[in-house]
Amino acid sequence: MINIMIVDDDRFTTQLTNLLINHANSSVSTTEMENGLMAIDFLKRNEKNDSVLPDIILLDINMPVMDGWQFMIEYKAIHTQLGKQSKIYMYSSSISEKDINCANNNDLVKEFISKPIKMDKLINLLESV
Repeated sequence: MINIMIVDDDRFTTQLTNLLINHANSSVSTTEMENGLMAIDFLKRNEKNDSVLPDIILLDINMPVMDGWQFMIEYKAIHTQLGKQSKIYMYSSSISEKDINCANNNDLVKEFISKPIKMDKLINLLESV
């Protein structure tokens, strides 16, 4: 079972991403978080529970409460305590060069992915787990 956490406040994007994930691979479990704080809280509560920790985190940048960049600061502080290391993909509709460069230059971020994710890209992510 592959665990994917979708951290995004846009309900439509979350539903579309879930639909694509289920179509690409039926052996995937998804967890949805509306902001970075909810995601950090989930990771802390489950830090040693590898069966629910995400293999992949699809992380939006612009969200209320805690955005993607604030999440990354918090994640950096806790990631070594987690029983499983997640592959983090910044998943955003941002076209800002700054956001794209920051994501691609962050050691904990695998890649910047533009929304909506394309099926072939999603399949590649799932195969990389």
